[in-house]
Amino acid sequence: PPLAYGIISSLTPDNWEVEIIDENYDLFKYKEADLVGLTGFTSSIYRAYQIAEDEELIELAYKSGCRLIFIGIEAETNAGLESTNKRLNKKFGPENYNRAFGKIRKAGIAVLGSFIFGLDTDEEEDLYNRRDYIKSFDIDCYQTGILTPGPGTQTYKRLEKEGRILLSNYPKDWEYYNVVDVTFKPANMSSDRLAEIVKEIWADIYSKKSITTKFIKTLKTTRDSTSSGWSIATNISYHNMMNEKFDMEKMDIESIIGPYKQMFKGN
Repeated sequence: PPLAYGIISSLTPDNWEVEIIDENYDLFKYKEADLVGLTGFTSSIYRAYQIAEDEELIELAYKSGCRLIFIGIEAETNAGLESTNKRLNKKFGPENYNRAFGKIRKAGIAVLGSFIFGLDTDEEEDLYNRRDYIKSFDIDCYQTGILTPGPGTQTYKRLEKEGRILLSNYPKDWEYYNVVDVTFKPANMSSDRLAEIVKEIWADIYSKKSITTKFIKTLKTTRDSTSSGWSIATNISYHNMMNEKFDMEKMDIESIIGPYKQMFKGN
């Protein structure tokens, strides 16, 4: 890693930003990590809490330039975690999530959480509860999508065996495997109803009001303009991705926070 950082640093123009995604958080302990900004990635809240509990590591992560950690949360209930095979998350316990988020954010690093809608355990109420969780808990930005059973995966094979795959005319139907369209028959509602509810949820969590509220909370908690800037930019990018599908009004960062390029520079 030290050699790799040195090469990256020597080849990267001064006005470029480099994003490195790696679940090996020992990278932060290399002095050379100071040469580039690192974006943290972990597929498990349990792993994220291990990082948060290591005060030296989380401090080094921040010093290295890390301002955003991605956490694969997927669901906020034990039943949902069982459905997504997130055993480590379930072991840690959803009731402890906010404790981990708080430690990371206190260090000045924002939390990007991912969530799935349309799990086999999801009733309509569960979808709305997940929305409320996203809005109320200490998550700064959020990647959300409808369960997408990619061909070749265990989920796809199971749903195919159960006769629940709705779109399988490849390569034509590949365009629908995009976490925005419903490609399977949900367990507890129609595919149209799932799409309708999720569209409603997206309009709420990616609204200007919700994104602005999250931004203010992030700025107050992390006390870091770069972390806050990355968070609001992430949420706006997801809003605009929905815009492409649902003709939602396109959102611009400057319409909320003003000249964001100065914020990324910490001004």
